[in-house]
Amino acid sequence: MTGAAILQPARGRRAVSRVARPLSTIHRWLGIVMGLFFAMWFASGMVMLFVPFPGLDPAQRYRALLPIDVASIRVAPADLAATDLGPTYLGPTDLGSAAPGGLELIQRATGPAWLLHPATGPIVAIDAATGEALPAVSPAAARAVARRFVDADTKAVLGPYDDDQWIVHQNFNAYRPFYRVDLRDRAATRVYVSARTGEILQATTRTQRIANWVGSVVHWIYPTILRRYPTLWSYTVWVIALAGIATGGAGFWLGWLRTLSALRHARAAKLSPFRALFKLHHLLGLTVGIFLLGWIVSGWLSVDHGLLFPTGAPDPRETASFRGISLQQAARQVGRDALAGAGAGVSLSIDAVDGHAVLSLHRADGGVRTTILHGAIAMDGIPAADLLRGARRAWPWSRPTLSPIAADDDYAHLLYDGLPDDAVRLRLGAGSGTWVDVSTSNGRIIDVIDWRRRLYRWLFNGLHTFDVPGLNRHPLLRELVMLPILSTGLLLSLTGVTLGFKRLRRSVLRRPVRPTP
Repeated sequence: MTGAAILQPARGRRAVSRVARPLSTIHRWLGIVMGLFFAMWFASGMVMLFVPFPGLDPAQRYRALLPIDVASIRVAPADLAATDLGPTYLGPTDLGSAAPGGLELIQRATGPAWLLHPATGPIVAIDAATGEALPAVSPAAARAVARRFVDADTKAVLGPYDDDQWIVHQNFNAYRPFYRVDLRDRAATRVYVSARTGEILQATTRTQRIANWVGSVVHWIYPTILRRYPTLWSYTVWVIALAGIATGGAGFWLGWLRTLSALRHARAAKLSPFRALFKLHHLLGLTVGIFLLGWIVSGWLSVDHGLLFPTGAPDPRETASFRGISLQQAARQVGRDALAGAGAGVSLSIDAVDGHAVLSLHRADGGVRTTILHGAIAMDGIPAADLLRGARRAWPWSRPTLSPIAADDDYAHLLYDGLPDDAVRLRLGAGSGTWVDVSTSNGRIIDVIDWRRRLYRWLFNGLHTFDVPGLNRHPLLRELVMLPILSTGLLLSLTGVTLGFKRLRRSVLRRPVRPTP
């Protein structure tokens, strides 16, 4: 045997040592802190499998509203658009497609009211009988709305106040402040009534609140004091998750280096050179480490917010072009006769498609009737031709085609934040691979999906929530797959934390103590 051959194992060990030393330092010391976060994420993720963050869908919101008294309306949208409020609140690009409605009509306790939804700032409520701005709803009105939502006695009406743990998200900003109405039902329901509009925007039960304090709140690092500052919260979660990626990546790579070294240079080949708790941590890292990395990376992408991948929201110019006219111009097309012809309901919103006003009337049972105004002619539903012309306005280079969304579409029917049932898809064609999902209830663009957004769907929804074919249609099977993996990840995290603190304690005890002068 030559001398070079004899030295080869030693060279290999030195090479591994040079790579392993910095990885070991990162993994050991950063892992003490990040191991606690990992354990928190895995444990809270198991809770979130069964109890998600509370929220109301539109049908639940409409259930508590009163029927609109159309006969009492003296101020039609056409009249409202002619006032000084029109240019301020109904400009051509003031309202993004994500707004609940550029101009909406509901029934408050005092009568019908127009709600003006600006892109930023609070909603303004206008009396539909007088045209005057309405004051905040009273505590008595909030109590009455809550009792229509849940048939139970009222325990307390608190507020109005700006936020608490369950209404801290920025989507509630336009509706603040809120009354919190506590009800005497078995579920200990709390409902949140907007003091601006008199609508219920959030409801929680005792079970949801308890489960979410150990579920979503800790999983998303979601304490009210931090979450009320969206940018600060986003950067905080982004940095912590990135540190988790560095910790997990270093540990996974280091674990395989240790295994390869043990297989090549040990007297008896074995997967792990360690013993006891070290061996358990090492073997767990080899088996579930890649999942941990994928899960943390996908969680990090949840706060990407357009940094690496598009958000899917349409550009304001695309929204304005798709409408064809400003919301102020759409409002001018809607007189009192059009309101009366729309039918009976609890909420009526006005939008536009291809230069025509669109009226969406929602009923208390969740149903909706859509009317589009072609001059003096009112048509039920939005014709496909209007949607296609609107798409060509917004994307002049396109050759759009309209297609329904299949029941098994993996980009529409997501476990979280899926498309509404009334959505249709406009494929822009011209080799772009981009499509636009549109609501046929109001004609608004829901999202714009290109190849990067489709990739994001699999990197986030697929890896983080296991929203993949075969599991997303079978909740029990998905839970049976996720629970063992999350539990193993939790065990990996806890063993890492235990080893890290043991090492830290030994390092502190071995540190020499300087004599007192």
